[in-house]
Amino acid sequence: MERLRLNYSNLSVNDFISKAQTIVNSMTGNPVFATPNPSLATIQTLIDNLDDANIEVELGNYTQLTARNDFHAVLGDSLAVLGNYVENIANGNRQILESSGFDLAKTPERSGILPAPIAMDAQLTGISGQVQLKWQPVKGAQSYIVEATTGNAADPNAQWVMLGVCTRARFVAGNLTPALFYSFRVCAVNWAGNSAPSEPATSVIG
Repeated sequence: MERLRLNYSNLSVNDFISKAQTIVNSMTGNPVFATPNPSLATIQTLIDNLDDANIEVELGNYTQLTARNDFHAVLGDSLAVLGNYVENIANGNRQILESSGFDLAKTPERSGILPAPIAMDAQLTGISGQVQLKWQPVKGAQSYIVEATTGNAADPNAQWVMLGVCTRARFVAGNLTPALFYSFRVCAVNWAGNSAPSEPATSVIG
């Protein structure tokens, strides 16, 4: 099944901005994508923020370098979520996928379903209701799906809730309920689908 390229980290900042703008322009007014998630307005704001910070850095204002990097990371993760929305709508239809402005994923090496991520770790950040999650990168992963449960992680009927999608082997989970015991897990995603979930990492939320 055709999939989208969700990771554009190898592009220069200017090329990344251009690609993100192409995606917004292509999806704006496209009747196939009636309810984009995140909204195109949100993506456009992130593009504008990154563009403004990048212009400052190119003019020599290196105090904006950290902000530029942060905007770049947030936009990258948001595009990955948007790409998953497009894939769900398209259901493998190449024409619909291409109409989104995203590139199609290259699949010269079809390795099948990826192995489950390992070394999942959860650390409190010092901010109430927030946890930093990290794991070892999985070669060939286009993105990762992060999930959580407040139930018994060993129970096969536990209700796992998706927290988000990211393209890097780390994720900040926020808006969690303090004093509750959470378990977290992650799946690696490529053209063939989702891997099995990682072993869970647990934390009592501060």
